[in-house]
Amino acid sequence: MKILEKLIGDSTYMVTDHEANRFNFCGLLYIDNQLVEAAKAGIEFDLKQQSLLPEDVKLAIETMITNDVIIEDFTGIVRYENDDITYYVLVWEQ
Repeated sequence: MKILEKLIGDSTYMVTDHEANRFNFCGLLYIDNQLVEAAKAGIEFDLKQQSLLPEDVKLAIETMITNDVIIEDFTGIVRYENDDITYYVLVWEQ
């Protein structure tokens, strides 16, 4: 995932979704090689195209907004899965 590779060393916000704990705000996340590797098959969505976002991505964004994240500071969100958990990580262009 190229966008995350460019952000290694920075911090961003993450939400997780699991059937036992729906749309959980995890707060700040340090972007490192392990995260990049975990998200390599992820999909990036453009935040400027709100009407085209899948419903789950919209719910993850709403969870972040509810937790005082300033979404306007970000350009995209990456969704990836690992086992039975879906992860949503905010990204930005540098």
